[in-house]
Amino acid sequence: MSIHINFLEEEAKEGKKLILDTQFSLLKTSRSFNNYARLRKKELTIKSSISNKLKNVSLLLQNFETFLPKIEENSIPKYGKDRDDERIEAELRQIRDRISNLAI
Repeated sequence: MSIHINFLEEEAKEGKKLILDTQFSLLKTSRSFNNYARLRKKELTIKSSISNKLKNVSLLLQNFETFLPKIEENSIPKYGKDRDDERIEAELRQIRDRISNLAI
């Protein structure tokens, strides 16, 4: 037993067009997926390379630090805001002392 379906010529053309549009969309999707996979693989390779280079730089810095002299934190002169604050405080103390000496 077989079933036959009759299509009008226009319905057949429309059906073929829909099938071709679907195939086209599937091929574009496949191409996009392949492109994504290629780019993702490239990204992971670059990330791995950067990670390895950062590890090498870290090791070089650690080796470099062994050649630097050890300095105590208190022996480093203060610059900037802390130094200015100390200087201003000293001047204020001197001025207060002068005022108190004048009042005597």
